[in-house]
Amino acid sequence: MPLQQQLPKVLPHITVQVPVYNEKYVIQRLLQSLAQLDYPKDKLQIQVLDDSTDETRHLIDKQVAALQQQAIGIEVGRRPNRKGYKAGALQ
Repeated sequence: MPLQQQLPKVLPHITVQVPVYNEKYVIQRLLQSLAQLDYPKDKLQIQVLDDSTDETRHLIDKQVAALQQQAIGIEVGRRPNRKGYKAGALQ
């Protein structure tokens, strides 16, 4: 029988950061999966850190708008350059 871990009574606010660069073939599934995380929606923030230069940008904007309409705490951040590549976006 697996051990059942007790959750704390008060869960912390968490942020999930997802660096993205031209991921047009997976971005919609990725964002849908993030939106379905089993965590209280009022304590979950999702940040899509998008450096894309292709149509991924438009796919992200469309999907994020739809998720925001569902009260998912998701936002997009974009940088003027790709300094540091994906890891740089996390800074």
